Amino acid sequence: MRDPLRFNLVLLPFLFCFQPSVFLISVNQSILIAFLGSLAFLVYYFLDKKASIMAELREKNIAIDAQKKELEEANRELELKNTSLDLLNKKLVSEMAERENIQNFSFARDRFLANTSSEMRSPLNNINHLTHSLLESSPREDQVEALRNLQFSVNDLVVFINDMLNFSKIEVGKVNLADREFNLAASIRSVQNRFEQQVKEKGLLFNLECDADVPENLLGDQARLVQIVSNLLSKMIHQTDEGMVDVHFSAENTKWSTITLKIAVSGTDNGQGLQLLENLQQPSKEELEKGQYDRQDLSLAIAKRLIELQNGTLEVESRAGLGTAFLVSLPFKNINKEKKLAVSQASRNYSNLEGTHVLLVEDNKVNQIIVANLLRKVGMDVTTADNGKEALEIFERQDFDLVLMDVQMPEMNGYQATAEIRRHSDTNKFKVPIIALTSSAFLTAKEKAKLFGMNDHVGKPFSPEELLEKISHCLEFCKTT
Repeated sequence: MRDPLRFNLVLLPFLFCFQPSVFLISVNQSILIAFLGSLAFLVYYFLDKKASIMAELREKNIAIDAQKKELEEANRELELKNTSLDLLNKKLVSEMAERENIQNFSFARDRFLANTSSEMRSPLNNINHLTHSLLESSPREDQVEALRNLQFSVNDLVVFINDMLNFSKIEVGKVNLADREFNLAASIRSVQNRFEQQVKEKGLLFNLECDADVPENLLGDQARLVQIVSNLLSKMIHQTDEGMVDVHFSAENTKWSTITLKIAVSGTDNGQGLQLLENLQQPSKEELEKGQYDRQDLSLAIAKRLIELQNGTLEVESRAGLGTAFLVSLPFKNINKEKKLAVSQASRNYSNLEGTHVLLVEDNKVNQIIVANLLRKVGMDVTTADNGKEALEIFERQDFDLVLMDVQMPEMNGYQATAEIRRHSDTNKFKVPIIALTSSAFLTAKEKAKLFGMNDHVGKPFSPEELLEKISHCLEFCKTT
């Protein structure tokens, strides 16, 4: 029997030789099978990969859908917030417009009050100085009383004007406090002169004293201090029918850089302190417009507010049958001049002003005559000019030690004239000290005066002592600088 394997092995070469097509078909089939296998593997791989990718894509789509829902929810909330914001913005715009209208009205009112007071201050200043001049010209006894009554009425009116202006400024928070050196003795004398006649007319005793260790010169707002004491004293005199009123100045921490000035204003008013405490509240705007307020209460409320603005305190002590006392504590910077305070002196010796050549620039003839006479009484040499232009012409021809410059004048105002003087080529001329005279109630008048090169500022109405003190201080300061 034949071996098939052997037979095939024998015949195999012949098959290759004589049947090549059969061999090629077998090879092609193998390649095809291998290719199809690979293709099937690739198809399986890519299908599996696709399934994985689709699964990831579905997960991402789910996440995107969730984020989309969150975004839609956030958009809805944002739309609601935008709507609320639009409403708030409209409300804010409306409130801002309303506030602007109120501010414009308040500014117009303040300017009207300031301008009105400025128009009143000039004639009041004239009356005050004329009264002072008449009192110094040895009038009859009956005339003295009439002149003192007139002087008191003028001072009383000035206090009232200041109260109304201060109320307006306090209401809108526009009160600015000065920080400058002043003489306490002069301030006390000013209060004393203002109320002596009123106390005398009521038949009251008037005692005003100051401890010897109180510094003579302080740094702070002198005008506010005088107003506070005047308002409290006016109230005390008003409610005291018999007995006496007393003003006592003392100080704590006198060796420190900042002292505490103590002021006690007392009177024998049968102890009305509780009622006074109730009246320390500032009247409302509606009460003022309707006239439903007491002037003394307004002054008292303003004094309290001015004290608070200076970080001070106001207390009221009252004892039935004995009287009431206002106790004020105010901080002031201490300027140690090593001098003793002397309230009892009638007036300062202004001999150092004798021979001083002054150029007085004032368009109001009455003011010009009054101030010129005042300066000549202390030995000063006075040359007058009616406006800034005329002043410059005179200033060019003559040498002066000081210029008193009104700021509101025709042709050329005081600011322009001062600017021209400060541009002068002559060193001795452009350094001449200049003091501004103004009836403006705006605190910016002082800053404006300094901006144009003026050395100091005096607001109308001013007392003779105040003007002479300013001149003396300005001349002494300029000599040392």
